[in-house]
Amino acid sequence: MDPNLDPMTKLRILSANKQVSPEENKAIATEIGHARDAQKNRNVILTAFDKAAEENTPLGRISLLGREPASIKTLNAMSLPLFTILRVKLMNTSKKLYKILCRRLPIIQKYLPLKSKVG
Repeated sequence: MDPNLDPMTKLRILSANKQVSPEENKAIATEIGHARDAQKNRNVILTAFDKAAEENTPLGRISLLGREPASIKTLNAMSLPLFTILRVKLMNTSKKLYKILCRRLPIIQKYLPLKSKVG
């Protein structure tokens, strides 16, 4: 398979060859969509960050009188979905790790006995 192909094209090829299940196809397509959104919004996020850094001076804060600058609102609006996606992935991963640990805990305790000492 050509490494320069678009990821969605690769996914279609793999799906057509039955190398990817429909559930995996949907999950992969969602991930590709998130990556495309992040790439598309990259320049807007970086520009808003630079502008917010320029406005975040003592004189700039005084001139705004407690109001949030437009650049910070733009930065929050464009980057919040990316952080939300990452947070959800992290939570799902930690839930999976917790389940694995709960299953393995008796084995771990067998080999590494935990003794609490009250002094």
